[in-house]
Amino acid sequence: MPISPEHPRLPIDSIIVLRDSRQRREIETKSLELSIARNGLIQPIVITRDRVLKAGERRLTACRNLGMTVIPVVFFDDLDPIDARIIEIEENIKREDLQWRDQVRAISEIHSLYLQRDDGWTMTETAEAVSLSLSMVSQYLRVSQEMGDPRIQQASTVREAYGILTRRDQRAMGDALQELIDVTNEVAPLTESPNGLDIRDGTAVDSPNSNRAGGTPPMEGEAILTANFLEWAPLYQGPKFNLIHCDFPYGVDLFAGSQGRGLEPTQGYQDTADIYWQLLECLCQNLPRLMSVSGHLMFWYSNRPEQQERTLALFRRLAPSLQFSRYPLVWFKSDNAGISSDSRREPRHVYETCLLASSGNRSIVEIRADLYPCPTDKKLHPSTKPESMLRHFMTMLVDANTSLLDPTCGSGAALRAAESLGARSVLGLELEDKFAEPARQALRSSRQLRLASRRVHSHQLQQQTKETADVTSTGK
Repeated sequence: MPISPEHPRLPIDSIIVLRDSRQRREIETKSLELSIARNGLIQPIVITRDRVLKAGERRLTACRNLGMTVIPVVFFDDLDPIDARIIEIEENIKREDLQWRDQVRAISEIHSLYLQRDDGWTMTETAEAVSLSLSMVSQYLRVSQEMGDPRIQQASTVREAYGILTRRDQRAMGDALQELIDVTNEVAPLTESPNGLDIRDGTAVDSPNSNRAGGTPPMEGEAILTANFLEWAPLYQGPKFNLIHCDFPYGVDLFAGSQGRGLEPTQGYQDTADIYWQLLECLCQNLPRLMSVSGHLMFWYSNRPEQQERTLALFRRLAPSLQFSRYPLVWFKSDNAGISSDSRREPRHVYETCLLASSGNRSIVEIRADLYPCPTDKKLHPSTKPESMLRHFMTMLVDANTSLLDPTCGSGAALRAAESLGARSVLGLELEDKFAEPARQALRSSRQLRLASRRVHSHQLQQQTKETADVTSTGK
């Protein structure tokens, strides 16, 4: 409300300032003093009829520091409803004990009120009105648009919430760029794999010449193919994936040693060094056709130093676009399950590590610890990564735009973890149907449980709404 001739001028010394112990004490006035000295006071302070200051302590202090003896005022009971509400919010914002979520709502409301009064109002003017920096007001207003998001509600500070949204925006830009590239590229002709499956778009569909040799297509709506990644990857021409989860056989002859025989509830799989290096080289060579320009890679591998060095060297040579995190993700097997390479000289190895890499400098969704303890789970596959552990790490990587590929999905735990976090689509390959079919069943069950949970939650909300309406209508 700009100063007008109708605003009374009162002696500055007659204004009473009552301090609330919950309000911040520091009042910076240097910049305002310079503005007042150059342009004069633009807005009056607000007081009650008995001259108690209601709003404008910074303006009052600046004028006093400049040696002014009188100041324009407006009485609070003369204000229109919008101005009165602005004053109330400004006073509330000054409280030290105001929670960040309440602060976000207050800044959003006061900015909206200023815009109602003046459609040319800017964030800079709001920042000046509430004595905050423009960058902070910008953060508050951005976060206020997403306050219904559970991840934002769980943030501990507004900076953390803003960081989540900034990373989400950056990820969305990368996904949009990949979509633009896909649209501008010519649609590929139908491609048939050696086993007769149409794999142009990543799904398994019987082609006219299919004899199903070497691959059984899943039921409609399923996301797990019985397929050989070494054959599938070079022919794939479908949409790219922004998260690839790799848990290749480590190539350490897991089931060949004395500690590996007969200990698994299901028959083991081939785990030779040759298979590991073939799969890794296939991944690297086909990464451009599989991974989005903005994506993440989770790659589990053996802790043997010689394999680590060679694995990273191969990635650097064949997939130089990948940027690897300095630290691996670590799963600690809290049940102490593991194998010693030499039971007379070496300790039991009870943790596994996963490389985390990105393309296109893709941001994470939110920060999580790089170590997670949980017991092993071999009910569906002899080398299953526990779903709870994968969900912990994937919380950093999965959002509603995530499309996941797991080229050796085993039990399907990575697919279930990603879907539970809201991934848009998942696709898994499994070489052997004895593992693929139980994984499909587990994925179906996981989807049915989530659907049932949503129905229960929806019913509970309807009941709460009905009960509230009944109470309101009866006046109780």
